[in-house]
Amino acid sequence: MCYKPSIKFSGISYVLLFVAGFYANFFVLEKLVVPSDPEITVSNFVEFRSLFRQGILGFVVMLLFDISLVGSLYFVTHHVNKKVTIVASLLRLSHALVFTVALMSLFSIYQNTHPSLIMDEKQLQELVITALANFNATWNIGLLLFGMHLLVLGYLCLKSHRIANGIGGILLLAASGYLLDGLAKLFLESYKNYKETFEIMVLICGVLGELTFTFWLLFQGFWGDRFNRKYNWSGGTTEN
Repeated sequence: MCYKPSIKFSGISYVLLFVAGFYANFFVLEKLVVPSDPEITVSNFVEFRSLFRQGILGFVVMLLFDISLVGSLYFVTHHVNKKVTIVASLLRLSHALVFTVALMSLFSIYQNTHPSLIMDEKQLQELVITALANFNATWNIGLLLFGMHLLVLGYLCLKSHRIANGIGGILLLAASGYLLDGLAKLFLESYKNYKETFEIMVLICGVLGELTFTFWLLFQGFWGDRFNRKYNWSGGTTEN
């Protein structure tokens, strides 16, 4: 795959990944899970089973596009340093594999909350809460790997003559958001007291950083050549 098709594919993949991930996490999982009330949480999984299924499907779609980005982003940055680009690719692939393991916990909840299954209510609540805790803990490890991927990707972007100035710095900022939040979850005992602050930090640093990168990929992939020729701009050239 050449450079220009790679940035087009990466931009489109990022958009679809964002849509699927945001839907699954914020419009499904956060609506169904009530951390302070296991009984309502289990009831939601049973009553809104089809919505939960859509959420799991959204996560699967997000995962597939995440894996596709392992390959396409390689061709975006391999001209800088192939060995370092391979490290970035392996970190993103590791994140995807860890998230696959995390998804198994949601599949377990889906299977065990089937209306036809007869299980003690308290036992079911414990099973669901444990599975959710495993999902969050495993995904946190995955996000730490993802933060490391963004760290290496940001470095590659800073070193690239093809990628616009500032993109690398924004990705490093995004990496810091994921890494600080993930490490705080692991080592900060009072994390719950600062959870909202960390979530805002990830939203600002992580999501906005990746969105900026996505917009750049789309712009350069579809309109970059025309813009560069019109304004004689050398930054972010889209060589084939």
